[in-house]
Amino acid sequence: MELVTDFCSRGFDVTTDLPVRAVLFEIGPKDHMLAVAMHHVSADGSSAAPLARDVMLAYHARLQGEKPAWSPLPVRYRDYAVWEHELLGTMADETSLMFSEAEFWRSALADLRHLSFRRTIHGRSSRRCAAMVSFSRFLGTFTGAFTNLPITRA
Repeated sequence: MELVTDFCSRGFDVTTDLPVRAVLFEIGPKDHMLAVAMHHVSADGSSAAPLARDVMLAYHARLQGEKPAWSPLPVRYRDYAVWEHELLGTMADETSLMFSEAEFWRSALADLRHLSFRRTIHGRSSRRCAAMVSFSRFLGTFTGAFTNLPITRA
């Protein structure tokens, strides 16, 4: 587990690194552990369960010598983007929801213009890392679980 903690302890520099990384650790001759570290900019708590499910489905299928049989997504991002654009409209259209929402917040926050909204850097003493899916080829089975590991910033 120390190797997993060390792997997850490395911080992310999202200006130069991808916001997700994974490594497969060999913890025994036939035992392996996949660790996945994700920056919060690329995933949230709702993303962890589908990712674990898809990795486990893929692993189980590959053990059987088959391709993973993932279900097609009911909605794709492109569909969502089109729906959102149709719903919100544009700032150029004064009758659009986007325009009226922006006007509401402009008005609601008008008295706060005197405040300075400087970016504040908060030192965070810990990060969370998701380590998942311990595999045992010897047993021909796998177990999957997400474990939140408290780790310190590198």
